[in-house]
Amino acid sequence: MKNILLGICLTVSGFSVAQQPAIKPDSQTMNQIDDKVYDVSGIDVKPLYPGGIEKFYADIKQHLTGKTLKAGKLYLMFIIEKDGTLSDIKCVRSTVGISGPEAVAIAEKLPRWSPGSINRKVVRTLNTAVIEIEAQKQ
Repeated sequence: MKNILLGICLTVSGFSVAQQPAIKPDSQTMNQIDDKVYDVSGIDVKPLYPGGIEKFYADIKQHLTGKTLKAGKLYLMFIIEKDGTLSDIKCVRSTVGISGPEAVAIAEKLPRWSPGSINRKVVRTLNTAVIEIEAQKQ
């Protein structure tokens, strides 16, 4: 009797699994699924700012021209999205005399980056930037 019940249970469970259609996600679904943010140190191709990282630092400093600043560092953390835009921009620390919201507003004005990739697949990356600032007076 136990063998019969066991056989019926296995047949029913096997039948229900066999009747489920295979899911084949399209590319849009795959993009939604793979929204993981990768650390920039663990990817194959690093994101690139137009003109290079030194140009990124120079562009930040250019937007600070005319402000009274003290010498120090500006620490930014941000995500470079798959389309090269920046998101989740945070000023982690500022020792130069500008506020976090001011630093974020400057970063939002900059051009798009070339995004990073893993195995030739474009991915979102978490990046940090430490910008050294010299003292400036208005």
